[in-house]
Amino acid sequence: MNVHANPETYGHVFGGVTVTVDREGESVCLRYLRKGPVLPVPSTLMLHSLDEVEGALGVHKGSDRPNARDFVAALKFAAAQIAAQRGKRK
Repeated sequence: MNVHANPETYGHVFGGVTVTVDREGESVCLRYLRKGPVLPVPSTLMLHSLDEVEGALGVHKGSDRPNARDFVAALKFAAAQIAAQRGKRK
């Protein structure tokens, strides 16, 4: 089952960012709207490990971008989900 293919069912919304987390595969998909030439453009960011999630979290924490707070909340949620899954495996 690919949770990223169905964000309406498996996604969690944080302001303007929708995040899906595949806890088994440790992948994260963030969907958001970014500024386009005329209208906002749908965009996707795929992260494939907890290290990538933590790196993206560090980048967005100090950012003044419009969706930065939403990204931080979504990435913290994703990191917690993956860490909880790792704890279950031990």
